Amino acid sequence: MNKELLISIHPQHAVNILNGKKTLELRKSVPKDYVGWVNVYVTKGKPYIRKLGDNYFTECSKVDVYKLNGKVAFRFWFDEFEYIAEFSAREMLINVLDRLSITKKELKNYLKGKYGYAWHIKKLEIFDEPKKLSDFYKRIDGLNENGSFILDNLKDGEYVTIPELKKKYLLSKPPQRSVWVYTKELENE
Repeated sequence: MNKELLISIHPQHAVNILNGKKTLELRKSVPKDYVGWVNVYVTKGKPYIRKLGDNYFTECSKVDVYKLNGKVAFRFWFDEFEYIAEFSAREMLINVLDRLSITKKELKNYLKGKYGYAWHIKKLEIFDEPKKLSDFYKRIDGLNENGSFILDNLKDGEYVTIPELKKKYLLSKPPQRSVWVYTKELENE
């Protein structure tokens, strides 16, 4: 099982990443000493996004079965970041804002006078089939290396239901900022 990060992103930012316009992701924190995959959950709100050909668009209906909202649609490799503040040098700020695909006003509203971090988006991997939150584990104690539940520790006559196991181990709510999750190894890695 792999330990990875899961973050939530608004649909418009996801579209900009998927279409290659956004190459940095603004965050208020950075994972200490972490190098690895960051899975991206696209929030459920508008605008609704879907793939059409090789591009991603924000013009589909709420009931569109191909929409990416409410799913983990892609991931990127994290191994580099930059410090950023709204009062950074003008030339540096213009370059970073363009790569973040946000305005100076949006940066100011997000950081509120504090420092932030621009995570570099590398090795973007778009999932052919978007993942559900329940494809990720929030805990690994009690799971084997294949992600199956270990039930050997139950006492005679004791039982546990599948909903209880899911509640204990499987992710069910999107992260507010970022959360550590565990995944089964992908076959193409």
